[in-house]
Amino acid sequence: MSLCVTPEPREYGIAHWLRVRDQLISLSIVDSTGDEFNVVEESGWHYGNRAQWKKSRAGYILYMGGSGTSGMLQFESSTGETFLLAMGIHSYKRWCNFVVDLEDDATAKDFHPRCYTGGGAQQLWDQSLKCKATISDGTGY
Repeated sequence: MSLCVTPEPREYGIAHWLRVRDQLISLSIVDSTGDEFNVVEESGWHYGNRAQWKKSRAGYILYMGGSGTSGMLQFESSTGETFLLAMGIHSYKRWCNFVVDLEDDATAKDFHPRCYTGGGAQQLWDQSLKCKATISDGTGY
């Protein structure tokens, strides 16, 4: 899976919904597991005003009203394996996390608030300071 900034929002017919300060994350889904994973649930968290998923040609786009907002997708394979993908904006920086080994009855809507309570948010933020990446042009983050 890869994250990148989406092209023109008007292409998706929701330009009226976006404000100048809105944040968005585009998610392209590339499944190389040999098992078909499908999105079975979408969730949005809205400390920063609102969060909404829209399906695009390449995958999904998460539109957020500002910092403190996130979205979560629950994936399920044809064999019943599930995982959650959470992503959002915190202090105007993008973050992403996977949740695996889910209970059979776990849902994104039930799990999503845990990212913001019980120290979960601080733990994610602390981990992000240790994460480094280099993109194709050699720029490091």
